[in-house]
Amino acid sequence: MKLLKTNDMHKTLLFVYGTLCSGRGNHHLLQNARLVGPARTAQRMVLRSSGPHGIPFVGRDQAISLIEGELYEVDAPTLGQTDALEGCAHGQPTHPLGYRREEVLIEAETAAGLSLHPAYMYLSDRTDLPIVDSGRAADFAAESADDVWYFAYGRNLDVDALRRREVRFTRRERATLANHVREFTKRASNPEQGGYATVRPLRDSRVNGALYRIPAAGMALLDRAEGVKTGHYRRTFVTVARADGSLVEAVTYVAQPAMMTAGLHLSAAYWGAILRGSMDLMTLEEVGEGTHFPADGVRREAGALGWSGRSAEGLAQDEKRAVGRPFSVAEYYACSDGGDFWSGIAPGRHARDGGGFPCAWKVRMDGERAWLYKDSDLSDRIGWIFERPHPVLTGEYFTKYWGMQEGSGLLFVRASVRVPGGYAGGDEVMFWVEQVHP
Repeated sequence: MKLLKTNDMHKTLLFVYGTLCSGRGNHHLLQNARLVGPARTAQRMVLRSSGPHGIPFVGRDQAISLIEGELYEVDAPTLGQTDALEGCAHGQPTHPLGYRREEVLIEAETAAGLSLHPAYMYLSDRTDLPIVDSGRAADFAAESADDVWYFAYGRNLDVDALRRREVRFTRRERATLANHVREFTKRASNPEQGGYATVRPLRDSRVNGALYRIPAAGMALLDRAEGVKTGHYRRTFVTVARADGSLVEAVTYVAQPAMMTAGLHLSAAYWGAILRGSMDLMTLEEVGEGTHFPADGVRREAGALGWSGRSAEGLAQDEKRAVGRPFSVAEYYACSDGGDFWSGIAPGRHARDGGGFPCAWKVRMDGERAWLYKDSDLSDRIGWIFERPHPVLTGEYFTKYWGMQEGSGLLFVRASVRVPGGYAGGDEVMFWVEQVHP
């Protein structure tokens, strides 16, 4: 699909998500703007708000949800007015609680379909307000004195796991459980899935995880998901340390002794879920701290691809369940930017003239949502932008070292791979790429 450009070189694309949206108190400032369409960020961020009809703030410090709002084409005077409203001059904050205007990538629904745009957006560094975990400002939920602190160290590090279990939360931060070790000795219902995580006391060891603030009603949902009534896990209270050193008593779940077996293998899919939920809170070293891995490490099935650990046969099964279709290399070469070489050079750098990626496709790469894009007609480079931090690859990357077997959906790339302490280049990774939005 083509990246939509502004119709006027003097116009700017602006994404709004709060009081500037239709029907909100400051929407009158956009009376001279043109609505491009409903939109959301291409990458996950975190939305916090002061109340149900209050002021929302979006930050990059966590990757919780895509932020939903509206995309507008605005002129310079309108942009000056919105800058003044948001407490910034020329995009920079003029007071500590003010916003800053940055260029981000936005996906918008237009008459032509889904398209990708570099656009301006107002961001903030505020972290004191409750989180709106859906990414929609209208979904604000007030905190209550009955809310519960919950410490997650396994699959529930991933906010998507909580969403699937319909558990809402208003706070999320990194926390550390001292004098404990994480190990994978809880038997899964399916033996092929290996061991699940549990924690047990161990002096001078510590486990890093996520501390959530959830409504009291969410505990019943967690109990069901963790199999409390069926004897899989049990609730317990632990004391965890927050980043500022303060201590909090929180609920967590530990495996029942009858459900534990030594020597279970750790599947790459399960470890991948833990990594996915941790990358916006801690480093790889911190994820692995206080963790006892099986002697054979993270088990990957024969022919595993990418970081997901799924076999070629498993990917073939995924193809049958796919909501889209295999990405086509022919489609990549058929898409043209009309010779505008400079429109494809650096993401998010041309909000003023509407430039950006000439051709982009919404895909899943081994199950992770991303935008795949073509650099330009004059180059064979391919790139991607992951929706959230990736456990292995950089979130935003492009390379000329790639290949794809037509019709297979298997993409080979040579890319920088995340390792403890940074990235190492030159590794070949293979992904199953499925186009999810035609």
